[in-house]
Parts: sequence; structure tokens; C-alpha cells
Amino acid sequence: MRNQYVDIFVREPTLLYELHGRLLAAVHGLQTEDAALAVAFPGWKDAPGEFGPLFRVFSAQASLLQDLIGRIRPLTEQNWLYVLPIQTVPDHARTICFARDRANDCYTSSKARRLQRRNPDWVPTQHPRELSVTHVLPMQSASNQQSFQMRIKRKRTAQLGGHQYGLGLLVPDF
Repeated sequence: MRNQYVDIFVREPTLLYELHGRLLAAVHGLQTEDAALAVAFPGWKDAPGEFGPLFRVFSAQASLLQDLIGRIRPLTEQNWLYVLPIQTVPDHARTICFARDRANDCYTSSKARRLQRRNPDWVPTQHPRELSVTHVLPMQSASNQQSFQMRIKRKRTAQLGGHQYGLGLLVPDF
């Protein structure tokens, strides 16, 4: 059980999305099979892009949270982030899940145009869905440096798979 957490406050609002993306990447770099980190956005609002300035990371091991704090030290030294001390999760907290949203990845208008370019004889059999932009963070692949966007949704139940970024896991909501 992830009973400890650290709150990381984004001080620079103009870099909010970039810094949340970097924090998710730092969590991703520390994930192992037996030492899972989970993330939450306590300031989340249902308006598009409203993550809030607070990024919360949960773990069962304080040492893993210390490792995370060490990884983001360059960002705290730039005064872009403020890290609060590691604390214990309060008893009787409700749970929530922040998960990667891949629902719109399957058939979008951009994918339809790409299919048309690759095969001029291709005829669409269904109408593409437009992406409903809600909560999106810019990310960069550690393996090939490709940029991509990660869509995140909030739900009440855990999601199978996709825990590499600390997403898809039930976390206390307080």
C-alpha cells in the first residue's frame, strides 16, 4: 500500500504543462516491478487543461520518493518547483484514479488523412472521431527522443495496465 506521499508545487505557471510532463517522466524513470509510484493531480478541474499547480506522488517506500526528489533537483534549483516534505497519507481517504486516456487514439481525422496519403484508393468505411482535448501533457520519449502528447483522464476505478508513468492506479484523494 502506498502510504507515503510528497507534494510538488509548480511555481512557474507559464511552464505548468512542461513541468508536469517532466515530473511524469521522472516518475517513469523510477518505476520498477516491485516498487510502484502513483501520481495524482489534487488541483484537477474538469475544464480543459486544468491540472492545477500541485503534483502528488505516492509510494510505499520513502527512499523511492527521496530518489524522485533527487531526480528533480535541477528543476527545484531553478526555482520552478517547490517540494514539500514527505508525509504519511491520512486515514480514511477516498480513492481516485488518474489514467492515460487512449480512447481517441484509434481513428481520428488525422489518421484518416494519413491512410488516404498512403493509399489513394482507400475509401473510409466510418467517420473519424475528433479528439476531445481535455487534459494533455507534452512528453518526450526517453528511448528515441520523439515528442508525443499524453492525454490523462480522472476516474473512480483502477485501470489495467499503463502504470509506467504512475497512472492507472488508485490513489488517496484528499
